[in-house]
Amino acid sequence: MKILVLNSGSSSVKYRLFEMEDEVCLAWGLVEKIGSAAAILNHYRHDGHNFNLLTEIKNHAEAIKLILGNLLSPKHGVLNRKEDIDALGHRVVHGG
Repeated sequence: MKILVLNSGSSSVKYRLFEMEDEVCLAWGLVEKIGSAAAILNHYRHDGHNFNLLTEIKNHAEAIKLILGNLLSPKHGVLNRKEDIDALGHRVVHGG
């Protein structure tokens, strides 16, 4: 079972993709400066392969598409298709 966990902030999205059967974090990363022409994606794989990209990311929807694109990338990814993600978790902060 693969679980993608997201943590969205006001201008960032952190993520981790876990393979629960082997208890391994397959990939993780961070998109920073969302809403900027100088947004940054830092993407890391469990095997030590890292990928960084400086690009314009207008909103959180674009950031999520970029994250999924990298998880599915033949060069940088760890998934063959998005349907391989069995569950999605999202951190929610409640001030109160």
